[in-house]
Formats: sequence, structure tokens, C-alpha cells
Amino acid sequence: MLNDMVKNRTARVLVQMAVMLLPWKVRRFVFRRAFGWHLAPTARIGWSMVDVEELSMGEHATIDHFTMILRLRKVEMAERSQIGRYNWVRVAAVFRDATPDVAPGFLKMGRNCVITIRHFIDCSGGLTFEDISGIGGVRSTIFTHQPDWVTQKQVTAGVVFEYGSMAASNCLIRPGTRVPRHAVLAMGTVPGMRVTEPEMIYAGNPARPVMPVGEEYLQRDFYGEYGFVSPDAGQRVGFGEGLSEVGGGTSASSTGDPSDGDTATQQVLAAE
Repeated sequence: MLNDMVKNRTARVLVQMAVMLLPWKVRRFVFRRAFGWHLAPTARIGWSMVDVEELSMGEHATIDHFTMILRLRKVEMAERSQIGRYNWVRVAAVFRDATPDVAPGFLKMGRNCVITIRHFIDCSGGLTFEDISGIGGVRSTIFTHQPDWVTQKQVTAGVVFEYGSMAASNCLIRPGTRVPRHAVLAMGTVPGMRVTEPEMIYAGNPARPVMPVGEEYLQRDFYGEYGFVSPDAGQRVGFGEGLSEVGGGTSASSTGDPSDGDTATQQVLAAE
């Protein structure tokens, strides 16, 4: 019966709707018993819809309110990884329904990773965040599937953020992208074939390296109590103040408010 509940999308959605407003301890008990999810004692899910067959959340991992996670086969969140509010994370129905036994359709987040707010994320081909990596700011888009105009079929290609890498607001990540170790994608960047060198800031469309990230960025205590997440950011999920050291200003990623402006990104673009 448990296996049927896990596999049945309708059952997952109805159960979550029924217990949505109950205290978290009650919902956690229901999710563990009904779905077989692995939730650490300090993990937490807000008022969000999590349509996932397999869910594993480590200590202090959180999914904030009003986020939709749809049709995924597997989500893994290591300790202190966070998904913020109003995110849309999904797998295209054409893959989920037509290839039920294929592995892609997953989201994997290492330690101290973050997805801030209002991002659109396609996990059809799989999305991996290595430790202390993430997406800051707002309104970035990640695609892991695209049409093959020769075969006239949809194909998948996973996206990987390597250790310590991040993307600022409004980035467009295409299928098959691999963001190098400790690399930073400036606001509005569209990474292409030239995004290969680690420890660089990339900007533009197509992206090109414009400057190193700097020693201060590389020497930060990423595995501190909050990692990328600052308790002073004005919200529960957001990049910490350390990012401002890259460009010497306050970034929109640290406040979550795009109206503040991304000074670091502006200086990067000026360097072009």
C-alpha cells in the first residue's frame, strides 16, 4: 500500500492538501509514514506542494512556502540546503509519462546549497548542485531538455553547478551546462561553450570570463553556521554578505530585492 501511495501522484497531492495547514510535526509524521520520505528531525517543509516519489532532506534542510515541485522522481537535499519561496521546479510531462523507468527527473543539492526565490527550474534531464553552490537573486531559468530538430524528438541533458559556483539574477541556463568550480555567473548571463575556467566571473550573452572572483571569495567560511545563507539578509533564504566582496558592493542576491541593484554585477559589466 505504501508503494502504491508513493507512485500515485494524485494520492500525494491530495494527502498534502489535506494536511497543509497542520503543524509541521504532524505533517512530517504523515509524510514519513504515507510516502516513505527521509526527513531529518530538523528538516522542514513550508506550505508548498512537493510532488516527488523519493525525498531525502538532511539536517536543517528547508523548503520554504509557496514553492511547487512537480513530477520529480527524486529530490536529495543535504544538510543546510534551502529552497526559497515561489519557485517552480518541475519535470516535463512528455518525459515523466513516456519514460517512467529512466533515471533523470531529479534534483540533487549538496551541503549548504541554495535556490533563492522566483526561479523556473526544469529537472527533466537532472540538476545537480555540488556543495556550497546555488542560484541567487530572482527569475533565473534552467532548462535540461530541448528539441532535436533533426530527429524531431525532445532530448535531455543535465545541468551541474560545481563546488562553490553560483548564478545571479535572470540567468538563462541551457541544457548540458556545467558551471565550473567557484565560478560566478553575473546577472543576465547566458553561459555557453566558453564557460570552462574555474574561479572566474562570467557575464554577457554568450558568457565570457571578465575577471577572477578574488581571494576573499575563495577564503570565505562556506561551511560556517549559515554557509551561503545570511541571518541578516532580511529573509530566510538568500546569499550572504560575502558575495559583495567580489565587486566591493552590496548585491541584490544578498537581500533578495532586485530593486536594490546588483553592484557587483554592474562592476563586472563595466569591466567589459
